Amino acid sequence: MSRASLVEFWRARSPREQAILAIGAAALVLAALYAFLWEPGLAARRKLSVSLPVLRAQLEDMRRAQREIAALRKELGTGPAQPDLRKLLEASLARSTLAGAIDRLEALSAQRVRVQAASIEFDAWLDWIESLQRGFGVRIETCKITALDARGRVRIDSQLVSGGTP
Repeated sequence: MSRASLVEFWRARSPREQAILAIGAAALVLAALYAFLWEPGLAARRKLSVSLPVLRAQLEDMRRAQREIAALRKELGTGPAQPDLRKLLEASLARSTLAGAIDRLEALSAQRVRVQAASIEFDAWLDWIESLQRGFGVRIETCKITALDARGRVRIDSQLVSGGTP
């Protein structure tokens, strides 16, 4: 419908019909505003009021953990200097079940060591790496793991670096 036909339609109506159409249009606009703006806003507000306390509690937990981490880092930072990584790995290997399984331990620098094993139990390797990570902050920089024919045995070629603090 064009604007001219709408104006003609409007003028053709009696004042009473115009009032009824205007009230109907206003009611329709109000209903549309309520349905598309007001009600979704109220629903979002209810949803946020439920999730906000949970988010605040999580934020407080993160802040508490951040303070604890900062205190631990400060405490560890005052400790002795990090030893030579190769010596640390040799001592750790001597205490582990992998003592004879590692073929090569090559120091690339004081804080970086290449570790190679031709045939090693994968689970034992993972346990040793986990103990190094937890105890000394050692992390894997690169690692190539190749499965062997024997079940659970792998070939390892990796570089470990000192992370400074566990």
